[in-house]
Amino acid sequence: YTQKSETFDFPRIKPIISVRHPLDSYVASRKKGWLAPYCGDEINLDNYCNGLLKFQNYLKNAASAKVLRYEDLCMKLETCLENLFLNLEIEFKIPSLEEINLIKVTGKSGRKSVDIEMRERLISDIDDSLKTQVETSKHYKKYCELNDYDPNYKNFPIKNLI
Repeated sequence: YTQKSETFDFPRIKPIISVRHPLDSYVASRKKGWLAPYCGDEINLDNYCNGLLKFQNYLKNAASAKVLRYEDLCMKLETCLENLFLNLEIEFKIPSLEEINLIKVTGKSGRKSVDIEMRERLISDIDDSLKTQVETSKHYKKYCELNDYDPNYKNFPIKNLI
């Protein structure tokens, strides 16, 4: 989204960060073999969440980024987008899912479906090592707290729906 700069007459771009429960994101990235760029030399949940925290905090502090939880988008699309564009003083139309799906995106996200929907967490993907990491990772707990996620792997990912 954009905002007029106070010293210039051109719009200042503000990023939108889309986040997902870190455990679901970690498991999906692990399945694809994508953890090394996020974790560095030691691949574990704590390093992964530490990187997510640094990225989110940097963009929020340095660029006034807005945060959008994937789970909110899936469950309450209209409310989520209304909140995202609130106070921008621009006219906007909330697109339908059909309109959103007309836009073809590129990249290697692994998305195979045009549906925007919650996926059930497969407890079978949470092995004993990962269960231990969930319980001992300080960055995992901080990231969950920052984004109002439930850190318990057995529970629904979000505490409060927007």
